[in-house]
Amino acid sequence: NEGQLVQGLLQRISTPAAPHAVPERYDGSPGMCNSFLMQCTLYITHNPSQFRLETDKVHFVISLLTGRAKEWATALWTVNSAILQSESRFLSQFKAVFGDEWK
Repeated sequence: NEGQLVQGLLQRISTPAAPHAVPERYDGSPGMCNSFLMQCTLYITHNPSQFRLETDKVHFVISLLTGRAKEWATALWTVNSAILQSESRFLSQFKAVFGDEWK
């Protein structure tokens, strides 16, 4: 009936999505690359209003880097690399450098 339909819609609208924790920081360890990127993807996907631009997503990932991974990103940032303007290019390069856990 119409009342049940409206009630179902209201329940879906008023039920907030489950919060997702901010991913742990990543230091460049090869064995952790894929799980780090998975956590970032989940967080970004569930918080779309925070990531309207591709560069927002890239900057978020960079903000979680430490150690060797941070040094790599800093080198790209210093030369204003075009890789930083594209999420897909950034992730492709990131995986090429740090993601050899399945090789």
